[in-house]
Amino acid sequence: MFRSAGNASGISFFIIPIGKTRKFCLASLDNYYVALAEGWEDAFLFKSVSAFRRRGDLAKGRPSESLEGSKVDSMSRSNQFTKATLALLISLGSLSTTGCYWGLPTLGPSLAPFSVPIPISPYLQKRKEDEFWQKERYDRVPILGPITSGGQIVALDPPSDDEVMRALEKADPVQGGVPFLHEHSRNNVRIVKEKIADYIDPPRVYPMIGPAQQHHAHYKCTIYFEDVRRIGWPVPHTLRDEDAQEVIYIDHNHLHMVGNVDTGASSQF
Repeated sequence: MFRSAGNASGISFFIIPIGKTRKFCLASLDNYYVALAEGWEDAFLFKSVSAFRRRGDLAKGRPSESLEGSKVDSMSRSNQFTKATLALLISLGSLSTTGCYWGLPTLGPSLAPFSVPIPISPYLQKRKEDEFWQKERYDRVPILGPITSGGQIVALDPPSDDEVMRALEKADPVQGGVPFLHEHSRNNVRIVKEKIADYIDPPRVYPMIGPAQQHHAHYKCTIYFEDVRRIGWPVPHTLRDEDAQEVIYIDHNHLHMVGNVDTGASSQF
């Protein structure tokens, strides 16, 4: 059967195939219904001459494909693509739930595609570890025993080199640079620590602690180092400051218990 559609000079028309002949009629619903009533079931309304020539190739006398058939073919191809996509997703999901999926399900509950590991920068991992290290060692306030009568009130715990460098890194960070583009480092570090204040407050009552005295200890830390900056773009060069220095002030305040305090095994001190 021959079906096609076209538009000539803005006039829509349709073709009724009768054997090997083709009858052109103006496109209107009345003519179309008359053709169907007379038994021409293959009559079809045309929309564009370009589609008609492209599919039927009238110049060569070959019958063209129908617009309806092309729509059916496109729908079938779309359905095939959808089925193939769903099959692929189901196969990937079933593969991820097996015990051979990189050994990941053996480490915990199976999460199907969500069990795929996501790469994380080592800089973010180190930052979390540094936060915990800072909280565990330097952010807590120690509670020491009572000051003995006649004893010398002197702070004996100056800041460590690690604490000084972490305080400097927090004030002026150099980590997290881009290799071969911008890198910043400190070399030949030397630290000088000076105690600038050491005194104790009178006793007072602290919430959840009780009567205690606060011991203040202030330190001035001077860091001497070589500041190195490597820039890789647009003009590669290296900047070196061999006489760089920074000053960091660190407070080592702590508490001393007051009175006859029970420091047994059940005590929170």
